[in-house]
Amino acid sequence: MAEFLNILDRICMGLALFTGAFSALQAVGQLLIRPFKSVNGIGFLLLLWLAVIMANLGLGREIILDHLPYLYALHAPFYYLVGPLLSSYLLGLLKERESDHDEEFDLSFPGMAALVPFFLASVAYIPFFLMSGEGKRAVLYPSEEAVWVQAYDQVLRWIVYLGLAHGIFSMVRTLLRINVFALLHADSKVPGLWHLRALPVWIAFINTVAIPIQFFDTVPLKRLGIAGVAVGVLWLYLLDFRYPGFFRRVDREIRKRQKLEKYSRSSLQSLDVQQIQDRLQRLMEEDRVFVDGDLSLERLADWTGISAGQLSELLNNVMGVDFRSYVNGFRVREAYQMLMDEPDRKVDSIAEAVGFNSRASFYRNFRLITGKTAAMVRAGAKNPVDSPSKSED
Repeated sequence: MAEFLNILDRICMGLALFTGAFSALQAVGQLLIRPFKSVNGIGFLLLLWLAVIMANLGLGREIILDHLPYLYALHAPFYYLVGPLLSSYLLGLLKERESDHDEEFDLSFPGMAALVPFFLASVAYIPFFLMSGEGKRAVLYPSEEAVWVQAYDQVLRWIVYLGLAHGIFSMVRTLLRINVFALLHADSKVPGLWHLRALPVWIAFINTVAIPIQFFDTVPLKRLGIAGVAVGVLWLYLLDFRYPGFFRRVDREIRKRQKLEKYSRSSLQSLDVQQIQDRLQRLMEEDRVFVDGDLSLERLADWTGISAGQLSELLNNVMGVDFRSYVNGFRVREAYQMLMDEPDRKVDSIAEAVGFNSRASFYRNFRLITGKTAAMVRAGAKNPVDSPSKSED
């Protein structure tokens, strides 16, 4: 029996180290992707954290303390960061945005409130990180006389326990927010959906046993737990190889379900949406109501013949753009053409003529929408270029 447990421990160690090395390579790969985007940075942090925790628990405490003491427990404060990062990543991936490219991410880094637990845990761990291997052993194996050292050891342990609970809570909350469980219980054309049904069960099981394993504080049990995590990670990697585009299909299914749910509660159900869109387009292109600097959602809704709430829903849920961005798009296109056609007219005069009430707002929106400054457009007027296409916002 002892021989079997020893073999099992070696297998778990090898699986954890293999997954750690694989994650480290994937993390480096995120930095090499061009053009570099925010999502690559978050992917790098998540994969690097995974590599560090696999190395720590795969090699075990004594080997790490003997050969890589400054790597020991480096992953612990990041238990509080992984949940918010995953949430930011998934919600950014699935968030509706005005884009012609399904692959683009609308990514925002977690807010400061979500990062406070991570910062507090990091501050508590800093003295421990700066210790040598012998110093860390003194904390991990305190003598009965060293009361303060014992207390510090307990603080570090509870940071890990609460960090695991924090990570589990963040993941469950994110899955609930994207309504993935509704997708799992529905018929779907996504192949291999049973994997996505089984994975949450597997991850929940591993997380459930992870906290008790921390209390036992034995290397074989910890390796067994981390091997379970490694299996889940490799499962995700191989899933996309077995079913190319799997996660993109799941993404589309979730988006479709979200749109159907929105429409079922929509205030636009009794209206001819296409007719309203045509009327709105005429107001903007033919009547040029956007040049009114005081144009508001309420006034535009009144001219369109619907309520302000219905217009807001039409813009956000049907056309995928908020009111301010929709109006500014027309203003910027008009300003672009005027810069080309009237090279001697002052930029401030053009900005005012198309409806901008401030110079700063004009320059900010012009650069955001066209990718150029007004001066660049003026300079290019000598060599004619195409103005921005008049695609519908």
